[in-house]
Amino acid sequence: MAETFMEILPIDLDGNRYISLDFYSPDFSSDIIESIQEYFTDSDKTITETGSEILQSFTEQSKKFKEILKSDSNRDATTPEIEKNSKTYKGSLYMPLPNELATTQNHSWQSQEGVVANILDSIGGVKSTANNALGQAAKLTGTRQTLINPDYVQQYSGSELRGLSLNWTILPRSAEEAKTTMNVVRLLQQMSSPEKQVSGTLLTAPPFCVIEFVNDKLQDSTRLFGMVITTVNISYKGANMEMFSDGMPKQIDISLSLSERKMKTFHDWDETTKEGSK
Repeated sequence: MAETFMEILPIDLDGNRYISLDFYSPDFSSDIIESIQEYFTDSDKTITETGSEILQSFTEQSKKFKEILKSDSNRDATTPEIEKNSKTYKGSLYMPLPNELATTQNHSWQSQEGVVANILDSIGGVKSTANNALGQAAKLTGTRQTLINPDYVQQYSGSELRGLSLNWTILPRSAEEAKTTMNVVRLLQQMSSPEKQVSGTLLTAPPFCVIEFVNDKLQDSTRLFGMVITTVNISYKGANMEMFSDGMPKQIDISLSLSERKMKTFHDWDETTKEGSK
């Protein structure tokens, strides 16, 4: 297994007030990258031959990863019991519960006319003509105006990936705790950044993370598996930018925005699928 990291902010690990961020990097691309590297060193191979090898390698890697996903029918490959024992596990951060945790998922619906109104619309503007005639009749007779009932209904048009925001205000009690916080900041920025391959010719996607709460109810109601970090905001504050004697800041605000890699659907929230979906 590759070298991993673990960083723990000063928190009570025996209590229920902490959160863990476990980072993983699915190792699809090692063979693909090697194939591309070979192209730069093997002048006898054409681009077409190299591309064919890359496609075959990707297909084989995908099949291997799908087998991992099937290794336990009730678990997901992003859960620690499976991945922490594999070469895809990068490391973990243990943080206090955030000052704010918010999830957002948007579902799109569009209002559309019902069947009868649509049929009348399709027959040479019959509905519009009928409404005009009804309007004129109401004016002439001084009665209430009537119109063809459009019978509006809401039609589902899609859903977006769920978003997550986490915000911490860290107030180190010592310069040592401030240093630990700075290590966490560095690792968060590293784990949200792509990695160069083939002498910088390629960029591989940043790791994704599994977020776990000690509190079972909070864990079950959020199911934050397979999240990617989309934004990292760090602010060094404190009254008049106060520092410890060694120059470490006395307040550090950390804000993360994340998004799911795969959209959860109806059955991902079943009681029997608490592990969620990757």
